[in-house]
Amino acid sequence: DLTAKTSLPTQVTPLLAEVNPVGLTIAENGGVAGSVPDVPEASASSPYQVLPTITNFDGDKYRGDLVDDMMTNANTRKMHIQTLVDLAVEKLYPGLNIDYQEVTPANQPAFTTFVRELAQALHAKDKILSVTMALPEQKSLDTWATDAFDWTAIGQIADVVKLPLPSTRESYAGDASSPVNAYLTWAVGRVDRYKLQLTFSAQGRDEFGTAYAPISFANAFNIVGVPDLP
Repeated sequence: DLTAKTSLPTQVTPLLAEVNPVGLTIAENGGVAGSVPDVPEASASSPYQVLPTITNFDGDKYRGDLVDDMMTNANTRKMHIQTLVDLAVEKLYPGLNIDYQEVTPANQPAFTTFVRELAQALHAKDKILSVTMALPEQKSLDTWATDAFDWTAIGQIADVVKLPLPSTRESYAGDASSPVNAYLTWAVGRVDRYKLQLTFSAQGRDEFGTAYAPISFANAFNIVGVPDLP
């Protein structure tokens, strides 16, 4: 994710292929509000593939209701899709990333229809669609609750599928038998692995008891000191 406050270090330039500028959100009646950060990395001349993220995060919560209202009304859904396509075409973006969270699980068919119609409209303009999935909940060894996200269908429709990784240490314990390994094994059984992009926070964790708070690495170094490596 790229914001006006997160400049990219020059050291990462040769390592990056794609940036996802944030600042755009779904609005009432199928509109889109906000703007993409005015930084060189997000411009038409950027050396990276620029796929702006459109989200339903508003202030301190996700507005699943806005997504529900949009996609369950054919006219509003059509208007929202056209607004997104116009955005990609007018700003010369190669595509868009959709990050709509906390959508009503019962609306999974409607969400799949929205993703399919958006992908078709973008592809008609030679643009690509990226979809950020919601972290599913494991119910059994090989059963996961995916709420509004039909992983198999979206995996076939979208060009890029962003797969969120869990944030708890326990998820990574056990190497091959870890919960995250089971999660990734399940995921690649539904989505072409060449479409997958893993997403995770670049922040550290300040843990206290069973709770934790995100913390920047700069602040972490201030607390523990810079490690003395040989």
